[in-house]
Amino acid sequence: MQIDREIESTTQHKLPQELDVENPQELVAELPQQTDGHERVTAKKRKRGRTMKQGIHVRGLEDRDSIIVIPYFQPVGLDEKIIIDFSEFLGTVARMSNLCPLNLEKWTDMNKFYKGAKERIWEYVKKRWIVPESARKWVLQTVGADWRTFKCRLKKKHYKPYKNNKMRWKNRPTEVSAEHFKWLLKKWDDPKDKDRAKVNALNRAKKNANEDKKEPTSVEMFKATVKRVIGRVYKAPIEDTQNKIVQMEALQSQQCGENVESVDPFVAVLGNEHRVRLYGRGVTSSSIRKTSSGNESGGNSASVNVPDELLQKLTAQVTEQVTAVLADKFSLTMAYHLKQISPQYNVDPEALKRLLLTPGDASSAQIHQSPHVNTSSSVNANEASNQGICHFGGFLVLVNLINLHGSFLLKMSMNGNGSASVENGSAGRDGLAKIQTRVKRQNGICHDDSGPPVKAQTIDELHSLQKKRSAPNTPIKGIQGAFGALSEEERHKLQLQSISASLASLTRETGPKLVKGDPARKAEATKHVHHHHHHHHVTPTISVSDSSLKFTHVLYNLSPAELYEQAVKYEKGSFLTSTGALATLSGAKTGRSPRDKRVVKDEITEQELWWGKGSPNIEMDEQTFLVNRERAVDYLNSLEKVFVNDQFLNWDPENRIKVRIVSARAYHSLFMHNMCIRPTPEELEDFGTPDFTIYNAGQFPCNRYTHYMTSSTSIDVNLARKEMVILGTQYAGEMKKGLFSVMHYLMPKRQILSLHSGCNMGKDGDVALFFGLSGTGKTTLSTDHNRYLIGDDEHCWSDNGVSNIEGGCYAKCIDLSWEKEPDIWNAIKFGTVLENVVFDEHTREVDYTDKSVTENTRAAYPIEYIPNAKLPCVGPHPKNVILLACDAFGVLPPVSKLNLAQTMYHFISGYTALVAGTEDGIKEPTATFSACFGAAFIMLHPTKYAAMLAEKMQKHGAIAWLVNTGWSGGCYGSGSRIKLKYTRRIIDAIHSGSLLSAAYKKTDVFGLDIPSEVEGVPPEILDPVNTWPDKAAYKDTLLKLAGLFKKNFEVFADYKIGLDTKLTDEILAAGPVF
Repeated sequence: MQIDREIESTTQHKLPQELDVENPQELVAELPQQTDGHERVTAKKRKRGRTMKQGIHVRGLEDRDSIIVIPYFQPVGLDEKIIIDFSEFLGTVARMSNLCPLNLEKWTDMNKFYKGAKERIWEYVKKRWIVPESARKWVLQTVGADWRTFKCRLKKKHYKPYKNNKMRWKNRPTEVSAEHFKWLLKKWDDPKDKDRAKVNALNRAKKNANEDKKEPTSVEMFKATVKRVIGRVYKAPIEDTQNKIVQMEALQSQQCGENVESVDPFVAVLGNEHRVRLYGRGVTSSSIRKTSSGNESGGNSASVNVPDELLQKLTAQVTEQVTAVLADKFSLTMAYHLKQISPQYNVDPEALKRLLLTPGDASSAQIHQSPHVNTSSSVNANEASNQGICHFGGFLVLVNLINLHGSFLLKMSMNGNGSASVENGSAGRDGLAKIQTRVKRQNGICHDDSGPPVKAQTIDELHSLQKKRSAPNTPIKGIQGAFGALSEEERHKLQLQSISASLASLTRETGPKLVKGDPARKAEATKHVHHHHHHHHVTPTISVSDSSLKFTHVLYNLSPAELYEQAVKYEKGSFLTSTGALATLSGAKTGRSPRDKRVVKDEITEQELWWGKGSPNIEMDEQTFLVNRERAVDYLNSLEKVFVNDQFLNWDPENRIKVRIVSARAYHSLFMHNMCIRPTPEELEDFGTPDFTIYNAGQFPCNRYTHYMTSSTSIDVNLARKEMVILGTQYAGEMKKGLFSVMHYLMPKRQILSLHSGCNMGKDGDVALFFGLSGTGKTTLSTDHNRYLIGDDEHCWSDNGVSNIEGGCYAKCIDLSWEKEPDIWNAIKFGTVLENVVFDEHTREVDYTDKSVTENTRAAYPIEYIPNAKLPCVGPHPKNVILLACDAFGVLPPVSKLNLAQTMYHFISGYTALVAGTEDGIKEPTATFSACFGAAFIMLHPTKYAAMLAEKMQKHGAIAWLVNTGWSGGCYGSGSRIKLKYTRRIIDAIHSGSLLSAAYKKTDVFGLDIPSEVEGVPPEILDPVNTWPDKAAYKDTLLKLAGLFKKNFEVFADYKIGLDTKLTDEILAAGPVF
């Protein structure tokens, strides 16, 4: 049939025409018109049509009504009609296809397919109502709910009653466009949609069948809402509440008799309710839960947001009412206290209240002589001023109370030791001599030189005074909420709510109960709170072990010194070394476990990520990830304390990422403190919700019987949920590299190239990139005391230049010495983490040559520990791109210049040797290919990164070099590794530009351009064939390596770059030629 063919060919989305929200006639025209408020359907019966609210749609700005927003962002009106009109108006907005298109699966896809659609809806609503900005989310949610309801009603009325699409089309709704109705018919005909509808119908039927329709009584509601939290302090004792409940239950049981008059037990015990009721939508449990978790936007949830226009009209009324109440209470209180001072001050409270409410001029300071103040002598106006009753703008200010006879002024001030002194007059009361303390002796021989006593009552309290509490020293930006900036206590509360939301269990939907501070210092903190109320909350004492009932202590963004204390005291294997660094162990895993890393494969990542042969991305499903997440979160919540770090990635302020790391070890917290960018106090106050969260439960294994699990270790990344879970490994490098993988996904989406590279900059601003895997010398060569260090491992290349992703360095320590690496050697000091090193048990001096624990010993330290680090870690566009390879075969030259095609070929190949210890299970160097010199971390296809690199190099004129830091004169085992000093001289020649003027010749097979000489480097080693004693063996080894390159590149040969295969062909031609 024709209509069926049209439905089948319907496209999913068609952008609506642009609308003018200033002129609503175009929108109102979409709504079905009414006749006298009714729609004529048949001659038998008139039915009410849908509410149109046309009068609201066409009214001007001056005719708008006001909407107030109460806590939890619920809108209310000043009367019932306003809020009813507002709710019905939003329902009409949801039916306007030009504002709310119907050809979408979900409301959340609105902005995805129709850019700015929700903002247009919000602007349209504001043109018809005076509504504060904080109601934006609620309004859009309400429109979305009405939009879904509208689609359901369309299906019920125009789809289900008819057998085929021909009949449905004939009876289609007039308010829905033809294209949108065709799309809806296509969707409703989908078998998957029909199956989903059946499941939903069954679920609704079960819910309705089990639903108890009986409303709870007032007594039942009171009993359910007076439960008390253990450890919280309440004003009223629990006995009072229990007695009231007993009285209510007694009255309720008495009414079971037949002759007893029915009385509401709740009202009889507590009295009638006195509540102020506003008209509006009620607060739901989900809205409270979301707001408590910090997921709602719009400011402080405890505030009421009133439009400015309405606020001006209400201010005068509120001020008048508040002034009357304050004047009444103030006059009674002041009259009482005056009489307590002296019976002669007999003030009439009513007269004082009238005086307070009398309009006055603050500038003139009118003085009133009140006859209602009875004294023993008459007083004139001047004496009244001495009495201190002055009227300033309607408020009474009592300045001083002076004896009306004026004989003397008596002021008593209590000294620190409780003694008193008379400050006016030479004699004390009753003619006694005036007493003075701490009189300085004129001769200076005998005097009291003791200091004031300490402000402490116990030793614990004295110790608490020893440590000064740090506070943000930067101003808070702007004003938060309706009543000014958040207090420090409120900020702490919001931080805990955000962390609790991060630790929320998916089954319980709520996070754990959190308190800040070390549980070992509960007693000290509790005593300290009594004297310093602005300090941390008192930790409730609770003696249960269930994680859902216990309190979890949050150690939030601790300093290195605090983390040292935690590690040394509670983590076995953590010690201070002779240089001040923290030596610790990573447990059974001393390297990464790439075979245990998983990425959730969903509809989006299936299309965007690199899967299949050669890819590092091993798939897992959403359900398995949630199982592992639940396991990790439950483990962390069961602990007495967890460490939480809120930090940043990427020094480019326009493209930085907020990350939160939740871990169980001080070692992990200090490691990430060093490796991520440390926020300033001001940035921490405004941190908010993180962009990505790591749950490190590495001390707890995964369930090996869970689907996709191959061992007790699992590192799981869910890009949709923006979360990473670590189970079964305590190696801290998993967190660092896991976040790097995330950046490899996020940055290319912003047209920013993420790079596994070191980066430094010369004094003239020339930037060099160093690509290479672990063990190729990337960290060593980028750390050059003659150049500024931008970073040693992870970077981004954007239109602004290059920027470091991290805030620290992660250097290998095996065989480290001051002679080889002075900058790294000197950086190992207080604050640095040393992983898996061996040290003398007495002197604590580290032996960097000892491989007893592992060959993969590491040092993690902040980048500012390098004296020549460039802060902030950003720089201009690179001038040189250096590809480092540790050639275990010994046939690649120490340095060669690459053209653009060769650069892409060797960048995609990523040849090096996997040095011992860099990954778990590797005991000796093994030749390997790692795409983009970091295949273990990339998310997209390697050619996408290579194309971006070529584009940026060509645009900014960068030159590429291939540098071999591996073997010469033979392969691994027979030859020797190229000396570091030679490699440094080669790198220096690249930086200076002298290599560009050298003479070059091409090598066989690989066709590389090698220079004839480099200052400070023996010329015979520049051509590798000269260093091999057996030339035939060299030729065989060269062909063997070339064959490995060819075989490796077969995976990428069929991938088209750009619109044609021209660039791909050039890259293939740049490879080895047999």
